[in-house]
Order: sequence, then C-alpha cells, then structure tokens
Amino acid sequence: MENELVSPSIVKYNDIGKSEIMFQLSKQPGKVFPFYPPTEVIPAQSEILFIPEKLDDKGNKTGEADMENATNRLIAYVPGMRSIFVDEWSDKEKDNLKKLESIKFTNGFKTVSVREVTLLFYLRTAGYCKSNDSTRISPSVLYREVNYEAEAKKVVDLDNKLINAQYFVNNNPIDEVRAYAEALCKTQGEVEEIRSQGENTVRYKLKDLARTSPELFVSGLSDPIMKNKLFIVRALQKDIIGCDSKDTEMYWTNSNEVFIQAPSGMSVIPYFAELSSKNEKYGKLLDSIKLMIDNNVKAPEKLDWISTFINQAISEGGLIKSNNWYLVPGEDEDAEPLMKFNGTNKLRAAIESGKDNIMGMISLSMKRQSEQA
Repeated sequence: MENELVSPSIVKYNDIGKSEIMFQLSKQPGKVFPFYPPTEVIPAQSEILFIPEKLDDKGNKTGEADMENATNRLIAYVPGMRSIFVDEWSDKEKDNLKKLESIKFTNGFKTVSVREVTLLFYLRTAGYCKSNDSTRISPSVLYREVNYEAEAKKVVDLDNKLINAQYFVNNNPIDEVRAYAEALCKTQGEVEEIRSQGENTVRYKLKDLARTSPELFVSGLSDPIMKNKLFIVRALQKDIIGCDSKDTEMYWTNSNEVFIQAPSGMSVIPYFAELSSKNEKYGKLLDSIKLMIDNNVKAPEKLDWISTFINQAISEGGLIKSNNWYLVPGEDEDAEPLMKFNGTNKLRAAIESGKDNIMGMISLSMKRQSEQA
C-alpha cells in the first residue's frame, strides 16, 4: 500500500547504491557553531492529501495522478508498524497514537538508513517535507531531503553555463555579440542604445547578464527561435534586410520589396523568427539570409523565396540543372531521377502549388547530398 502515494509529478526515489538518506531542518542556521540547537523534534503524525494513481481499462496503474479521487489521510510513524497510514491500522494499533514520540533531528540533521523503510517513507511523505507542495495540507515546512550529488551537479552545470556564456561574450566577433544583445532587447529604444554603444560597453553589459543569469543567457543561445532572431538581427546589421519605422514590415534593402508583414500589434522581428521555425517557406527564406551573412553579400535586386530555394537546392546538390531540365537525383548515382521538370516556370509552379510534396523531396535530397559529402 505504501507505494501508492504519488504526487501530480509522480515523484520517484532512486536509492540504489545508497546506505543512508539525510534530512536537514528548513529553518535558517545560526551564524556561529553549532548553528542548530543540539536537538529539535518534528511531529510523528501528519495529515496529507493522498493522490492515487489512475488505472487503465485493465486495472493497471498508469503512473498518472488521479486528482478526482484524492482524499485526506492521516499518516503517523510508530516503530514496528508496517504502514504509515492510520486508516490501515487495527483499532488496537490506533491506541499507539496516544503515545507517539516526536522524531529527533540532531544538530539540524536526521540520518535514516535505507533499511528503515517505514521511517524513511514517513519523512518523505509527511506534509512537513519541503518537496510535498502538492500533497501538503498543513502550511508548516520543517525539513527537506538533502541530495548532495544532485545539488553538486546543479552547481557544476551552472558553472559550465557561466563559463560558456562569458566565453561567448569575450571571444565571439563583436557583430555576433551585439546581435545577441539586440535580440534580447524588448523595445526599439533599447535596440538603438545598443547600436550607439562601443564594443567594450556592449561586451561589458552583456557580460553582466551572463554572470547574473547564466542559465537564461545560455538557454537563449540554444533556443531555436532566439537563434533565428539572432540571424535576423545580424542581417539587419549588415543591411541585407531592413524594417520600416513602425517595425511591422521587413524588406530587401536593394529593392525595397517587402517580403513579410507582422500582424497588428506585433513586431516583425520576433514574428519572422517564430514563423521561420514553423513554416518551411519562411524557414528556407531565413536559410538564404544566413548564406548571405556568411558570404557577406547583399540580396539581389529581385529575390523571392522560390528563386532562393531553387538556387540553394542547386548549390547543395539537391537539385540538378541540365540545359532546360531540373532533376531531383535518386538515392545513388545509378538511380533514375525522382522528379523531372522541363523549364523554370514548371518547377516554380510545382513548388508554389506544393505538388507531390516537391519541396520535401528536394529538401530530403539536399540532406542526403550533405550526408554523403
């Protein structure tokens, strides 16, 4: 019965290889030794919200919390009892509630052998334990379970993120650092301020964010939408693309041709960044902008997403042009082409209409050629 207690997050404990589990009082320790009083006690009984697991059609547990059937239950720890749930005790056993002894913490800590199954289960289940937000009825939080290995891993991970964040700020080219600083801005005024600052000022201010919030900083570098936003900002810096004064339209600087317009009330930069992560057409468009950044070139006078896609597919071998024919190559050199199109207009029409999933076929061919290179 003991392992039926779950929380909505289905907490599971892995005690393999451990001989003891340690608990520490939640109260702030003093500033001088011994920091805690020699002995403090916590109650040996607690009322909790008991949340059973959902069952499937065959009566098997699913590992999901059944909140609809949650009930209040009284638990208590008495040495020698096999269950902590008082409603499972006999009437005679319930007499033990009259002589419950509190559980002692020595110098702020309580160490429990993994063999003391009932005591360990009570300490982890009682509402006084910090981790039981979802099952706690009493507001009193008296102690927490200490996992030094997990806490040490958190510290190491945080240190690594701090190192990575500061390395980016100190060593990446200033246009990338400035672009990331702009991508983090929330208002156009903040963007203009970043653009007016010198290299050392930009690095210094971004380094401060890396130092105070390394997790936020590093997660931004790895977030797909933030990555897209970073490329868009760099393209704006290099004058490949531009935004109108209201920040609602984006256009090619060489032709002033608008290629994307944001919905009312939304900035076009985050809109394009999010759309290009979900929409294949705009994803390919952003890929072409990335190539322009890498090659340090501006957009041609006339550029549309279909031409961009075709040119990129040819350059990466996913599409072969032979005289007036466009061929999507097979999986190997001897295989017949998967598709043929006689003339640019027919290929453009097929891509625009989505006929036979032509974009998907070409994209797979591009990926295949890249893997074989």
